[in-house]
Order: sequence, then structure tokens, then C-alpha cells
Amino acid sequence: MQMNKKIDNRKMGDDFEKETALYFEKNNYWVYRFPNKICGQPFDILAINGSKIIAADCKVCSVGRFDKNRIESNQHTAMDTILRKTNAEAGFILKLENKAIFISYSDIISLKKRTLNAKDIMLKGVILFDTKNNDSRKDNII
Repeated sequence: MQMNKKIDNRKMGDDFEKETALYFEKNNYWVYRFPNKICGQPFDILAINGSKIIAADCKVCSVGRFDKNRIESNQHTAMDTILRKTNAEAGFILKLENKAIFISYSDIISLKKRTLNAKDIMLKGVILFDTKNNDSRKDNII
């Protein structure tokens, strides 16, 4: 039973990454999805449009919250470095309540809470698209 749950979670995550990559492609970004088999990659998606660069990890929040302990040490290092040395956006795209929401790494860290609830995420994040209807919000590109 535990193995099936892990496979289901992996498939949900993979599907969400594909959906997110498609969103950026529809909004004229060049998109690179990092292969899942690469251990320790800090991001799932790199999206570039001109001088706009977005490095993001996609997470499905099926329980309505995001625990900061899901951020791996290599992600802290990579996102800190990106924010200090580039003009790129770095953060997480969270699937929450049928919405894909970008929340920057710096906003996550600034919230002095171990767990971000739906209200925290909606307050600090930007809704990118509706995952239920695949409704892309061009006006809400990061």
C-alpha cells in the first residue's frame, strides 16, 4: 500500500510539472524540465523569456499547506545563490486547491512559520493558472 501511495504522489507531481511547463510555453517562455532521475536537482523547471528567468520547484500540496521542511538543503543553497547573484526569480510553484501558485523563496523564508497554510500562500503568492480548468492567466505571469 505504501509503495502505491509513493507512485501516485510521483505521478501527481510529474503531471503538475508537465502542466506548469505547458503554462510557461503558452506564455512564450523557453522551458527546460529537469529530468526526475537526476538526484538532487534544486529545481523542476527553468523558464526564460528575454531577460526574465524563473527557476522553480513544483510541489503538490494535497493537504492544503506547505511545510518548509520539504525544502531540501541544496534548494536553500541554489535559491539563495540565485537571489544574491542574478535577477532571476526563484521559488516554488505550489498546487493548492486546484490553483498553481508561485511563491518566491524569499517570501517563504520571510514568513517565520514552519508550515504555510493556504491563507499564507494565497497572500504571498501569485496565482498562475487554474489546474482544474487549465485556465492560464496571462496577466499573472511572474
